[in-house]
Amino acid sequence: MNGRFAGVAVGILVLALGCAVGLWWAELRTSSPLTSDLPEAALIVPVEEVDLAPQFAVGLAVERSPGDEARVSATGTVTRLDVQPGSVLDAGDVVAHVNDEPVVAYLGDGPLWRDLSPGDEGPDVARVQAYLEALGFDAGTVDGTFGSATAAAVTAFNRAYATGVSGDTFELSSVAWIGNAPLTVSEVVPTVGAAVGAGETLVRGPAHLASILVSEPPGGLPGGDGYRVRVGDFETSYAPGSGAIRDAEAVARIAEELGTSGEGAGTAESTTTRPAVRVSASSVVVDPTTGKTCVYDAVDGPPIPVTILGGTTMHADLDPGVSVTTVLSNPLQMMDRPTCDSS
Repeated sequence: MNGRFAGVAVGILVLALGCAVGLWWAELRTSSPLTSDLPEAALIVPVEEVDLAPQFAVGLAVERSPGDEARVSATGTVTRLDVQPGSVLDAGDVVAHVNDEPVVAYLGDGPLWRDLSPGDEGPDVARVQAYLEALGFDAGTVDGTFGSATAAAVTAFNRAYATGVSGDTFELSSVAWIGNAPLTVSEVVPTVGAAVGAGETLVRGPAHLASILVSEPPGGLPGGDGYRVRVGDFETSYAPGSGAIRDAEAVARIAEELGTSGEGAGTAESTTTRPAVRVSASSVVVDPTTGKTCVYDAVDGPPIPVTILGGTTMHADLDPGVSVTTVLSNPLQMMDRPTCDSS
């Protein structure tokens, strides 16, 4: 894919230069009667030395990570599914029934790992206290100690949800952790009648944007202080050789620019400039046989090979290795089918 991007970029540039030269020549030939009969003259113009930020075509593709999951702690048979794709699970929603007992969505800043009963202490107790308070059960002070108020709240929770647990024990099997925010269901994993075990996935949320994979040209991007990758109207910093953009905001913006396909092309522009020689687009000759590019510094001079670094329909930026200070700006007017063959 990288080679194709690079080939397309060079092809477009050469085509643009060819079109610019053709338009310039057509305009010159069809100018007003006051000038059309003037004798043709060689236009020798000086080149311009510029600082250029090299640009390269790169491939971009969205990489996604698996979505959040709600896992069951109970063991048994799924007897009912209470959600479907598109459902939004929040704290207190019933996810499914296992052995005819509900598995309730638990929302908190961390998972639970044990059954809890009066006298227990720890951060998991504090999480259950906060969870019960969010559901409207008065668990007392959220202090990580399973006291009488928490016991009363757990008893009320078991009764309200018919968890099958009698008394004031909070059983891990009665809940499934969905994370610290509501979970949009994209997939329901088991079917009714399926056997499930502790730790198995009940539902899964949508995949998350993880990064933007960057495919560099063959041989990679030339070294420098860094690059900016641009796609559409957005650009962001990129470390050459890293192969990915991971800044969350940049990932989201680029994914939006790429659309539903999740892949496309972008431009990597170096933050380090390099010298270049700028000439008018009409100065550049594209050999129709070989595709090589060259310029002339005189009508009767030999073709001078050049490497195009970039440009527009108005100008071309050449590798500074070209040893010219002036160029013939109108070779198509002054020469019959100029080529880049020096033989």
